[in-house]
Amino acid sequence: ADWSGFDRRFGPLFDGSAFAGTPRAGVPIDHFYLPFQENWPVPVAEGYKWYVDKFEEHWKVCGPVEEGFSREYQETWKAVLADFARHIKQKGWTRTRFQVYLNNKYYYRMYRRDRKGHGYGSSFWLLDEPHFADDFLALAFFAGLTRQALGGRSEHIVFRADLSRPMLQRDILDGLLDLNVASRYSYLSRRRLVDGRRYRFGETLWTYGGLSRVNESALEEEARALRFYVSTVDGFVPWLTLGGESAWQEPTDTIAFYPGKPVGIDGCVPSLRLKACRRGEQDVEYLWLWGKKQGLDRRAIADLGAAALEQTGCFQPSARQGFRFSDLNYELFESFRRAVAGELGQPE
Repeated sequence: ADWSGFDRRFGPLFDGSAFAGTPRAGVPIDHFYLPFQENWPVPVAEGYKWYVDKFEEHWKVCGPVEEGFSREYQETWKAVLADFARHIKQKGWTRTRFQVYLNNKYYYRMYRRDRKGHGYGSSFWLLDEPHFADDFLALAFFAGLTRQALGGRSEHIVFRADLSRPMLQRDILDGLLDLNVASRYSYLSRRRLVDGRRYRFGETLWTYGGLSRVNESALEEEARALRFYVSTVDGFVPWLTLGGESAWQEPTDTIAFYPGKPVGIDGCVPSLRLKACRRGEQDVEYLWLWGKKQGLDRRAIADLGAAALEQTGCFQPSARQGFRFSDLNYELFESFRRAVAGELGQPE
Protein backbone atom coordinates (compact mmCIF):
# COMPACT_ATOMS: atom_id res chain seq x y z
CA ALA A 1 0.00 0.00 0.00
CA ASP A 2 1.04 3.60 -0.55
CA TRP A 3 0.84 5.24 2.86
CA SER A 4 2.15 8.67 1.84
CA GLY A 5 -1.25 10.38 1.74
CA PHE A 6 -2.39 8.82 5.01
CA ASP A 7 0.88 9.67 6.76
CA ARG A 8 0.83 13.24 5.52
CA ARG A 9 -2.72 13.86 6.72
CA PHE A 10 -2.80 11.93 9.98
CA GLY A 11 0.80 11.29 10.98
CA PRO A 12 1.21 14.61 12.87
CA LEU A 13 -1.76 13.65 15.05
CA PHE A 14 -0.16 10.32 15.97
CA ASP A 15 3.33 11.62 16.75
CA GLY A 16 2.13 14.84 18.40
CA SER A 17 3.88 17.22 16.01
CA ALA A 18 0.52 18.73 15.02
CA PHE A 19 0.35 20.35 18.45
CA ALA A 20 3.73 22.12 18.41
CA GLY A 21 3.58 25.47 20.17
CA THR A 22 0.59 24.49 22.33
CA PRO A 23 0.42 23.24 25.94
CA ARG A 24 0.15 19.67 24.59
CA ALA A 25 3.15 19.89 22.28
CA GLY A 26 4.36 16.43 21.34
CA VAL A 27 1.33 14.67 22.86
CA PRO A 28 -0.55 12.58 20.23
CA ILE A 29 -4.29 12.07 20.14
CA ASP A 30 -5.52 9.37 22.48
CA HIS A 31 -7.64 7.32 20.08
CA PHE A 32 -8.56 7.16 16.41
CA TYR A 33 -11.17 5.31 14.32
CA LEU A 34 -9.74 3.09 11.62
CA PRO A 35 -11.79 3.01 8.39
CA PHE A 36 -12.91 -0.62 8.73
CA GLN A 37 -16.61 -1.35 8.42
CA GLU A 38 -18.83 -3.95 6.81
CA ASN A 39 -18.53 -2.06 3.50
CA TRP A 40 -14.71 -1.57 3.54
CA PRO A 41 -12.19 -2.70 2.45
CA VAL A 42 -14.54 -4.90 0.36
CA PRO A 43 -18.05 -3.63 -0.46
CA VAL A 44 -20.84 -5.74 1.05
CA ALA A 45 -22.49 -6.03 -2.35
CA GLU A 46 -19.39 -7.84 -3.65
CA GLY A 47 -18.48 -10.00 -0.66
CA TYR A 48 -21.80 -10.98 0.94
CA LYS A 49 -23.80 -13.66 -0.86
CA TRP A 50 -27.14 -12.73 0.69
CA TYR A 51 -26.98 -9.11 -0.37
CA VAL A 52 -30.42 -7.83 -1.36
CA ASP A 53 -31.54 -4.33 -2.28
CA LYS A 54 -34.47 -4.31 0.14
CA PHE A 55 -33.59 -4.87 3.79
CA GLU A 56 -37.00 -6.40 4.47
CA GLU A 57 -36.15 -9.28 2.10
CA HIS A 58 -32.89 -10.19 3.83
CA TRP A 59 -34.32 -12.45 6.52
CA LYS A 60 -35.93 -14.66 3.89
CA VAL A 61 -32.62 -15.71 2.33
CA CYS A 62 -29.86 -15.26 4.89
CA GLY A 63 -28.08 -17.92 6.91
CA PRO A 64 -25.38 -17.70 9.60
CA VAL A 65 -23.37 -14.52 9.08
CA GLU A 66 -20.01 -16.30 8.96
CA GLU A 67 -21.25 -18.31 5.98
CA GLY A 68 -22.40 -15.25 4.10
CA PHE A 69 -19.07 -13.53 3.54
CA SER A 70 -16.78 -14.89 0.86
CA ARG A 71 -13.29 -16.15 1.58
CA GLU A 72 -11.89 -13.29 -0.49
CA TYR A 73 -13.83 -10.76 1.62
CA GLN A 74 -12.50 -12.23 4.87
CA GLU A 75 -8.90 -12.60 3.69
CA THR A 76 -8.88 -9.04 2.37
CA TRP A 77 -10.19 -7.66 5.68
CA LYS A 78 -7.47 -9.51 7.58
CA ALA A 79 -4.70 -8.60 5.14
CA VAL A 80 -5.49 -4.88 5.16
CA LEU A 81 -5.82 -4.74 8.95
CA ALA A 82 -2.52 -6.61 9.34
CA ASP A 83 -0.96 -4.02 7.03
CA PHE A 84 -2.29 -1.23 9.27
CA ALA A 85 -0.82 -2.97 12.31
CA ARG A 86 2.61 -3.27 10.69
CA HIS A 87 2.60 0.35 9.56
CA ILE A 88 1.54 1.65 12.97
CA LYS A 89 4.37 -0.31 14.59
CA GLN A 90 6.94 0.81 12.02
CA LYS A 91 6.00 4.47 12.49
CA GLY A 92 6.16 4.18 16.27
CA TRP A 93 2.61 5.45 16.78
CA THR A 94 2.32 3.58 20.07
CA ARG A 95 0.63 6.23 22.20
CA THR A 96 -2.62 6.23 20.21
CA ARG A 97 -5.21 3.46 20.48
CA PHE A 98 -6.60 2.68 17.05
CA GLN A 99 -10.18 1.43 17.06
CA VAL A 100 -11.89 -1.06 14.80
CA TYR A 101 -15.42 0.21 15.32
CA LEU A 102 -18.42 -0.77 13.21
CA ASN A 103 -21.32 1.55 13.94
CA ASN A 104 -23.77 1.26 11.06
CA LYS A 105 -27.44 0.32 11.51
CA TYR A 106 -29.89 -1.49 9.28
CA TYR A 107 -32.26 1.44 9.81
CA TYR A 108 -30.51 3.23 6.97
CA ARG A 109 -31.57 0.51 4.48
CA MET A 110 -35.20 0.32 5.55
CA TYR A 111 -38.19 1.62 3.66
CA ARG A 112 -39.27 5.04 4.87
CA ARG A 113 -42.65 6.53 4.19
CA ASP A 114 -41.40 10.10 4.33
CA ARG A 115 -39.10 9.54 1.34
CA LYS A 116 -41.25 6.82 -0.24
CA GLY A 117 -38.36 4.48 -0.80
CA HIS A 118 -35.52 2.51 0.67
CA GLY A 119 -32.29 3.94 2.01
CA TYR A 120 -28.74 3.40 0.88
CA GLY A 121 -27.06 1.96 3.95
CA SER A 122 -24.71 -1.00 3.74
CA SER A 123 -25.51 -2.91 6.95
CA PHE A 124 -28.13 -5.62 7.49
CA TRP A 125 -27.54 -5.51 11.28
CA LEU A 126 -27.48 -3.10 14.20
CA LEU A 127 -23.71 -2.96 14.55
CA ASP A 128 -24.14 0.13 16.73
CA GLU A 129 -26.36 -0.47 19.77
CA PRO A 130 -27.12 -4.10 18.82
CA HIS A 131 -30.48 -5.48 19.86
CA PHE A 132 -31.09 -8.89 18.31
CA ALA A 133 -28.97 -12.05 18.42
CA ASP A 134 -28.07 -11.63 14.74
CA ASP A 135 -26.62 -8.19 15.53
CA PHE A 136 -24.32 -9.58 18.22
CA LEU A 137 -23.36 -12.53 16.00
CA ALA A 138 -22.39 -10.13 13.21
CA LEU A 139 -20.22 -8.14 15.64
CA ALA A 140 -18.62 -11.37 16.85
CA PHE A 141 -17.82 -12.30 13.25
CA PHE A 142 -15.99 -9.02 12.60
CA ALA A 143 -14.30 -9.17 16.00
CA GLY A 144 -13.09 -12.66 15.09
CA LEU A 145 -11.61 -11.37 11.83
CA THR A 146 -9.86 -8.65 13.82
CA ARG A 147 -8.38 -11.16 16.26
CA GLN A 148 -7.14 -13.35 13.38
CA ALA A 149 -5.57 -10.40 11.57
CA LEU A 150 -3.70 -9.25 14.67
CA GLY A 151 -2.76 -12.71 15.90
CA GLY A 152 -4.80 -12.24 19.09
CA ARG A 153 -5.22 -9.14 21.19
CA SER A 154 -3.21 -6.06 20.29
CA GLU A 155 -2.00 -3.33 22.60
CA HIS A 156 -2.48 -0.61 19.99
CA ILE A 157 -5.46 -1.76 17.88
CA VAL A 158 -8.68 -2.54 19.75
CA PHE A 159 -12.11 -3.83 18.77
CA ARG A 160 -14.85 -1.52 20.05
CA ALA A 161 -18.62 -1.91 20.35
CA ASP A 162 -21.19 0.51 21.73
CA LEU A 163 -23.76 -1.53 23.64
CA SER A 164 -27.01 0.08 24.71
CA ARG A 165 -28.42 -3.31 25.75
CA PRO A 166 -25.47 -5.18 27.34
CA MET A 167 -27.85 -7.63 29.01
CA LEU A 168 -28.76 -9.08 25.60
CA GLN A 169 -25.28 -10.12 24.43
CA ARG A 170 -25.23 -13.35 26.46
CA ASP A 171 -21.86 -15.05 25.80
CA ILE A 172 -21.61 -14.07 22.13
CA LEU A 173 -18.86 -11.46 22.59
CA ASP A 174 -16.94 -13.26 25.33
CA GLY A 175 -13.24 -12.59 24.89
CA LEU A 176 -13.76 -10.66 21.64
CA LEU A 177 -14.41 -7.14 22.91
CA ASP A 178 -11.54 -4.85 23.90
CA LEU A 179 -13.43 -1.57 24.39
CA ASN A 180 -16.98 -1.74 25.72
CA VAL A 181 -18.84 1.57 25.48
CA ALA A 182 -21.98 0.85 27.50
CA SER A 183 -24.88 3.25 27.90
CA ARG A 184 -26.67 4.01 31.17
CA TYR A 185 -23.85 2.60 33.27
CA SER A 186 -25.24 4.53 36.24
CA TYR A 187 -28.12 2.06 36.54
CA LEU A 188 -27.23 -0.37 39.31
CA SER A 189 -28.38 -3.53 37.50
CA ARG A 190 -26.27 -2.66 34.47
CA ARG A 191 -23.23 -1.78 36.54
CA ARG A 192 -23.17 -5.25 38.07
CA LEU A 193 -23.53 -6.95 34.70
CA VAL A 194 -20.99 -4.80 32.84
CA ASP A 195 -18.44 -4.82 35.67
CA GLY A 196 -18.55 -8.58 35.92
CA ARG A 197 -17.75 -8.96 32.22
CA ARG A 198 -15.01 -6.34 32.08
CA TYR A 199 -12.98 -8.00 34.82
CA ARG A 200 -13.53 -11.52 33.46
CA PHE A 201 -12.47 -10.63 29.92
CA GLY A 202 -10.14 -7.67 30.43
CA GLU A 203 -12.34 -5.09 28.71
CA THR A 204 -11.79 -1.35 28.89
CA LEU A 205 -15.05 0.30 29.95
CA TRP A 206 -16.41 3.61 28.74
CA THR A 207 -19.96 4.87 29.01
CA TYR A 208 -21.86 7.40 26.92
CA GLY A 209 -24.73 9.84 27.15
CA GLY A 210 -25.78 13.45 26.70
CA LEU A 211 -24.20 16.44 28.37
CA SER A 212 -26.03 18.67 30.83
CA ARG A 213 -28.95 20.75 29.58
CA VAL A 214 -28.58 24.50 29.24
CA ASN A 215 -30.91 25.06 32.20
CA GLU A 216 -28.82 22.78 34.45
CA SER A 217 -25.65 23.56 36.32
CA ALA A 218 -22.39 22.86 34.51
CA LEU A 219 -21.25 21.35 37.81
CA GLU A 220 -23.17 18.29 36.63
CA GLU A 221 -20.25 17.56 34.28
CA GLU A 222 -17.71 17.79 37.12
CA ALA A 223 -19.82 15.55 39.35
CA ARG A 224 -20.32 13.02 36.58
CA ALA A 225 -16.59 12.81 35.82
CA LEU A 226 -15.75 12.16 39.48
CA ARG A 227 -18.59 9.71 40.02
CA PHE A 228 -17.66 7.65 36.96
CA TYR A 229 -14.01 7.61 37.96
CA VAL A 230 -14.70 6.38 41.47
CA SER A 231 -16.95 3.75 39.88
CA THR A 232 -13.85 2.56 37.93
CA VAL A 233 -15.25 3.63 34.55
CA ASP A 234 -12.35 4.39 32.18
CA GLY A 235 -13.99 7.09 30.07
CA PHE A 236 -17.15 8.99 29.19
CA VAL A 237 -18.23 9.65 25.60
CA PRO A 238 -20.66 12.56 25.08
CA TRP A 239 -23.29 11.47 22.60
CA LEU A 240 -22.57 13.93 19.77
CA THR A 241 -20.42 17.00 20.31
CA LEU A 242 -20.89 19.05 17.14
CA GLY A 243 -24.06 20.95 16.39
CA GLY A 244 -25.50 22.97 13.53
CA GLU A 245 -25.94 26.71 13.39
CA SER A 246 -29.42 26.39 14.87
CA ALA A 247 -27.85 25.32 18.18
CA TRP A 248 -27.19 28.99 18.94
CA GLN A 249 -30.97 29.53 19.24
CA GLU A 250 -32.30 26.04 19.99
CA PRO A 251 -30.85 24.52 23.18
CA THR A 252 -29.60 20.94 23.00
CA ASP A 253 -27.59 18.71 25.34
CA THR A 254 -25.74 17.06 22.45
CA ILE A 255 -23.27 19.82 21.72
CA ALA A 256 -19.85 20.74 23.09
CA PHE A 257 -18.62 22.83 20.14
CA TYR A 258 -20.63 25.50 18.33
CA PRO A 259 -20.03 26.42 14.68
CA GLY A 260 -18.39 29.83 14.65
CA LYS A 261 -19.87 31.21 11.43
CA PRO A 262 -23.02 32.76 12.98
CA VAL A 263 -20.84 34.84 15.33
CA GLY A 264 -18.13 35.70 12.82
CA ILE A 265 -15.54 33.13 13.92
CA ASP A 266 -13.69 30.90 11.48
CA GLY A 267 -13.75 27.61 13.36
CA CYS A 268 -15.42 26.07 16.39
CA VAL A 269 -16.52 27.84 19.55
CA PRO A 270 -16.07 25.84 22.77
CA SER A 271 -19.07 25.68 25.05
CA LEU A 272 -19.21 26.17 28.80
CA ARG A 273 -20.10 22.48 28.96
CA LEU A 274 -16.73 21.66 27.38
CA LYS A 275 -14.91 23.73 29.99
CA ALA A 276 -16.87 21.96 32.73
CA CYS A 277 -15.84 18.60 31.25
CA ARG A 278 -12.22 19.73 31.37
CA ARG A 279 -12.62 20.78 34.99
CA GLY A 280 -14.01 17.35 35.75
CA GLU A 281 -11.01 15.71 34.09
CA GLN A 282 -8.69 17.87 36.15
CA ASP A 283 -10.52 16.87 39.33
CA VAL A 284 -10.09 13.23 38.34
CA GLU A 285 -6.38 13.87 37.89
CA TYR A 286 -6.19 15.02 41.52
CA LEU A 287 -7.46 11.59 42.55
CA TRP A 288 -5.10 9.82 40.16
CA LEU A 289 -2.09 11.71 41.55
CA TRP A 290 -3.19 10.99 45.11
CA GLY A 291 -3.54 7.29 44.41
CA LYS A 292 -0.22 7.18 42.57
CA LYS A 293 1.51 8.79 45.55
CA GLN A 294 -0.02 6.18 47.85
CA GLY A 295 0.98 3.34 45.50
CA LEU A 296 -2.63 2.21 45.07
CA ASP A 297 -4.18 0.23 42.23
CA ARG A 298 -7.18 1.47 40.23
CA ARG A 299 -9.85 -0.04 42.49
CA ALA A 300 -8.19 1.22 45.65
CA ILE A 301 -7.96 4.73 44.19
CA ALA A 302 -11.69 4.54 43.39
CA ASP A 303 -12.53 3.54 46.97
CA LEU A 304 -10.34 6.30 48.34
CA GLY A 305 -11.90 8.87 46.04
CA ALA A 306 -15.44 7.76 46.84
CA ALA A 307 -14.77 8.16 50.57
CA ALA A 308 -13.28 11.62 50.02
CA LEU A 309 -16.23 12.75 47.91
CA GLU A 310 -18.81 11.57 50.40
CA GLN A 311 -16.89 13.19 53.23
CA THR A 312 -16.80 16.56 51.50
CA GLY A 313 -20.47 16.22 50.51
CA CYS A 314 -19.98 16.78 46.78
CA PHE A 315 -23.00 14.73 45.83
CA GLN A 316 -25.51 12.27 47.16
CA PRO A 317 -24.86 8.48 47.09
CA SER A 318 -26.05 6.75 43.94
CA ALA A 319 -29.66 5.62 43.80
CA ARG A 320 -30.94 2.44 42.17
CA GLN A 321 -32.07 4.25 39.04
CA GLY A 322 -28.82 6.13 38.51
CA PHE A 323 -26.51 8.80 39.85
CA ARG A 324 -28.48 11.64 41.37
CA PHE A 325 -26.79 14.94 42.08
CA SER A 326 -28.35 17.48 44.42
CA ASP A 327 -27.33 20.79 45.96
CA LEU A 328 -24.18 21.05 43.89
CA ASN A 329 -22.15 24.20 44.42
CA TYR A 330 -18.66 25.35 43.60
CA GLU A 331 -17.59 25.52 47.25
CA LEU A 332 -18.07 21.76 47.66
CA PHE A 333 -15.80 20.97 44.73
CA GLU A 334 -13.24 23.49 45.92
CA SER A 335 -13.30 21.86 49.34
CA PHE A 336 -12.67 18.49 47.72
CA ARG A 337 -9.77 19.78 45.66
CA ARG A 338 -8.16 21.48 48.64
CA ALA A 339 -8.47 18.32 50.72
CA VAL A 340 -6.78 16.19 48.06
CA ALA A 341 -4.15 18.86 47.33
CA GLY A 342 -3.37 18.94 51.04
CA GLU A 343 -2.71 15.21 50.99
CA LEU A 344 -0.54 15.57 47.89
CA GLY A 345 1.49 18.25 49.65
CA GLN A 346 2.37 16.01 52.58
CA PRO A 347 6.00 14.78 52.61
CA GLU A 348 6.67 11.21 51.49
